[in-house]
Amino acid sequence: MPIKIAEFNDTFDTGVLASQWPMRGQYARWDAVRKAASLNANGAYMASGQADFIDTRPNTFDLTGSSVYARLVIPAAIGSGGTVNFKLVLDNQNLLIMQVDSGSLTGYRQTVGSGASIAFSVTYNPAIHGPWWRIRESWGIHFDCSTDGRAWTELGFIANPTWSLTGLSIRFEAGDYNNTTPPGPYQVLIDNVNSVGPSLFGGPVALATPEWARLTGPKGDRPNPYFFPADSGFWSPYASRADLVLISPHIRYDTSWTTPQVFRTWQGICFMEGLIRRSDNGAIANATVLGVVPVGWCPPARAILQSVCSGDGTNTRCRIDVDPNGNITMQDIGAGSAVWVSMCGFWPIDPSWRGAAVPYVPPPPVYPGMARSVDYVGYSGFHGRTLMQNQGAGVGFDNLNAPAGGGYGVGAINLRDTGSPVWTAVPSRAADSGTGATSITHANVTGTDRPMPPGWSSFVFPAPTNTAPQNWVATDANNNAWQTTVATGPIVVYGYGTGPANFPAGSILALFVNNNEVARTTVTTPNPTLQVWTEYSFAVNDVLSMRFYNPTGANISFTDTIQAGPNTRRPYLRTAARRAEDTGGDHWVCPASGTYDIHFEGCGGSYLNGYSILVNRQPKASFTVTSGSGTDDYTIQTMDVRGIALTVNDVVGIGCLMNDYSQGWVNRIDGAEGTAQPYLRITNRAPQ
Repeated sequence: MPIKIAEFNDTFDTGVLASQWPMRGQYARWDAVRKAASLNANGAYMASGQADFIDTRPNTFDLTGSSVYARLVIPAAIGSGGTVNFKLVLDNQNLLIMQVDSGSLTGYRQTVGSGASIAFSVTYNPAIHGPWWRIRESWGIHFDCSTDGRAWTELGFIANPTWSLTGLSIRFEAGDYNNTTPPGPYQVLIDNVNSVGPSLFGGPVALATPEWARLTGPKGDRPNPYFFPADSGFWSPYASRADLVLISPHIRYDTSWTTPQVFRTWQGICFMEGLIRRSDNGAIANATVLGVVPVGWCPPARAILQSVCSGDGTNTRCRIDVDPNGNITMQDIGAGSAVWVSMCGFWPIDPSWRGAAVPYVPPPPVYPGMARSVDYVGYSGFHGRTLMQNQGAGVGFDNLNAPAGGGYGVGAINLRDTGSPVWTAVPSRAADSGTGATSITHANVTGTDRPMPPGWSSFVFPAPTNTAPQNWVATDANNNAWQTTVATGPIVVYGYGTGPANFPAGSILALFVNNNEVARTTVTTPNPTLQVWTEYSFAVNDVLSMRFYNPTGANISFTDTIQAGPNTRRPYLRTAARRAEDTGGDHWVCPASGTYDIHFEGCGGSYLNGYSILVNRQPKASFTVTSGSGTDDYTIQTMDVRGIALTVNDVVGIGCLMNDYSQGWVNRIDGAEGTAQPYLRITNRAPQ
């Protein structure tokens, strides 16, 4: 499976490397002075219709839910006859293109047999249409430009192609395709692919990847080498660590565990580690002050840390507060009391900690969003599991009963918010029972095979079962799309299907409204059960369909089944009443408009199939987990939505896709960096 296209990057600091760009034109060069790829168009050695180029093929990437951008310096000498292309290429007949040609900037989708489908075409103005260009996929293909690589303007949008977006190469071209005269001479510079970095072209300063405290070990007892402690080099005059001052009767657990300590990093972050207990092995109660962080390592404001403790022989969640005076207070122990506590967590500190005697020298550039990030973590009170659906004992998740196959909000506590204004939990929301429902499914005997050919195909169902006031009808005799005769407010729409074997990675189950994709679940871990979920408001005559993308060259089968007892038929496509939500952190309210990165980490569980990052209760990214019934799965996966524009009062949450009425749970992991899994991080990318 190709990696996401956003994970590829190249600043061309050391050349146009063959490992990065195996395919290149005869005259493609490296500009050593400006440290960029140089594409040269010159009629002295090129005929009309030729172009110089660099291409990552055979290295290919996955565009779904991802994006790629670069800095293109296009000279005025290109005139009205030159051509510059930024392409994402499946093959010579199926590709996405941003192009300057004949004085116009155009974005389009090329499909074999269909030709070019134009997303936009405007008169090219270098002052506003660059030098940064971006192509991204988010329920369609978006073409963007930027003057600084940070604030983006969308130029056009077009629906996703029918061909796969999971095997695309990145290609840049300069030449002349449409004129009779030979091109140039002119030079186009390509730089900073997926990297807003330093540039001799006068661009912005570097934005490094955020450096966050990451501890390993089941109880947060080992530092991860992502940290750069201050014991050597420039930082050697400043001590990088100190012992925590434990308050009697609390002591180090035993010599097999690291000494409880606090660390400083050059990024301006402190973190602590170590395991403690009472000297008499008695229980540690809530609201107990465990120790003190030395002066110079204290947070500028109260830091709320997510940690782990043991109360009944199992690892459970607990909360530790560190205040500006350094007091480490145990709060909110999930087990009621603890026999040991992991001293794990991290916080930013004020750079003035060095004191007046040592002049402050700023550290290397730090990602500005570090000053404005908010972290949430899912939690439970027992046994490393949070039960879902009818198992109402779960803490911090949405525990409401709902039909099988529905989407569930994963709740969270506010672990850390490093800036202002703060994110807040969405208020409770009652279910809307007056919107009716529909169920669209098969009429076959259980066990009937349903083969789905390569590429995209729609599910064919015989008829809907409507509950007033909803009233859906087939759009034609094919029964593969359904039209509503009644407008609705926000209602739940979800699909469900199973197969005789695991669906391979790259498979997609998606919902379409009026032939536009509105929700998808992408298979990342092969799984025999697929679900997709969103919340949507329908207008009269809107057309709904459920479609499957087969990434292979052979049929992939679903199985038409009928569940004994409730007589539930699968696969199905359903709409239902809006879900109720509690105040436990199912969704979080954006306090300020801006561009954000959303990161999620989670693991598997029982009757759990996958997760989605939800923005305004609609999925923007997804991954699947290993399917199991009554078993634990602690394999961590991650997903990201990068560079998404959020406005004030937009809501962000995590959707959990489960497939059983009463037995499902989500596994959680104790510890790392003072958090647990599932874990949600939201970072504001706007300059601070």
